Amino acid sequence: MLEDAKQAEDAAVSLTVADILALTCQLPYSEKNKLPEESGVYFVADRDSIHYIGQAQNIKNRIKGHHLARYFRQIEDAKIIWMYFQKEVLNTYEYAFIRRVHPHLNDVSYDGFYSSTLKIEKLPKDIYKKVMAKGGSAWIRELVIKTIQAEEEQLIIPTMEGILHDAGDTR
Repeated sequence: MLEDAKQAEDAAVSLTVADILALTCQLPYSEKNKLPEESGVYFVADRDSIHYIGQAQNIKNRIKGHHLARYFRQIEDAKIIWMYFQKEVLNTYEYAFIRRVHPHLNDVSYDGFYSSTLKIEKLPKDIYKKVMAKGGSAWIRELVIKTIQAEEEQLIIPTMEGILHDAGDTR
């Protein structure tokens, strides 16, 4: 099993975001009813970036009932890209791709560090859009890391006011 995980990691690391965005198995999000009823890893993306990575035993059903669907609909030119994998290796490949890409809508980065100290999806819509424009959870994670480094390794949780200020909100 460890060897399988290493092979999956190697495969994920060899694919760039551009490679994933160029895969031929993709449909606009608005055509999610045409997705395959097969197992695989899926990517929610736009023209330039990957916003979310997940895995499913039935891609069509998973996307149709996804708890983040309201956020997927807000992505301009959203599309679903997928790669077929057997059910037994879904977790391994999903883990490897998330670790490689660090999509902002995935709550946890698999290097053990939480993407943010708050759920950005629960921010007011106008603030959410500003944070997303800055890079979402990845941007907040970098903000936390910079704060930690600047304060000599003492963990300082950013305040909501600080996050909003850094997002350009002047409330």
